[in-house]
Amino acid sequence: MRFASPRIETLPPSILRSGWLMPPTLASLSLPGLTLAVFAFFAGLTLASAAVGFALERALPKRRVFDLPLFPGQLRSELLGNAVFLAVATVTVTLALRFGVVPFGARGALAGALTFGVMVPGFQVFYWLLHRAMHHRALVRIHRWHHRSQVTTPLTGQSMSAFEALGWMLGYVGLPCLLSQVAPLSFAGWAGYLAFNVFGNIVGHANVEPTARHAATRGATCSPTPSCSTPCTTPAGRATTGSRAP
Repeated sequence: MRFASPRIETLPPSILRSGWLMPPTLASLSLPGLTLAVFAFFAGLTLASAAVGFALERALPKRRVFDLPLFPGQLRSELLGNAVFLAVATVTVTLALRFGVVPFGARGALAGALTFGVMVPGFQVFYWLLHRAMHHRALVRIHRWHHRSQVTTPLTGQSMSAFEALGWMLGYVGLPCLLSQVAPLSFAGWAGYLAFNVFGNIVGHANVEPTARHAATRGATCSPTPSCSTPCTTPAGRATTGSRAP
């Protein structure tokens, strides 16, 4: 079965009127080709960011946050969680691009910088609300996979259930869709923010504080609660929650 290439001149009139603009290289790809390009984008960022995170852990052993072992099978569990995230992100972003869900209509460096600058606080507010919601007793079930990793690694950042990954996609795709109703967004600025977000999330979960002045934490100061409603704080100041897998 062959898919027609979504060339600009063959796009539906509704999408053309909305100002849907992508780089010509992406716009000319077939659906399988676009899927592969989106997967390569997220998978490449994940691999590169994880490499940086693990390199920091090895380079700064005295600045570890938790001087505790990983739980048995943690890396395998996190790899599976990352595979789930990559699958959800690839499908969601591919379909969003294919059907022009976000009507990109701005070009140039200034438009890219403004789009990036709006996405940074916008996603922070969105994710704060999403994360608080997932710590509610009624929704904590979809967040448990992520919090199985009491001692974090770079792979912890994207280790999550499919339902939680769908929540992230609301921020990745839904937020710019809403913002584009106010002002045209830049595709380059949006893609740049996604790269920034993925890198920061993965490296930020590394079990190391590069700027910390104190030695490693030897353990938490309190015991996490199964309800995951109260965060525990370590002496190094990093919060952890007590959601545990059954």
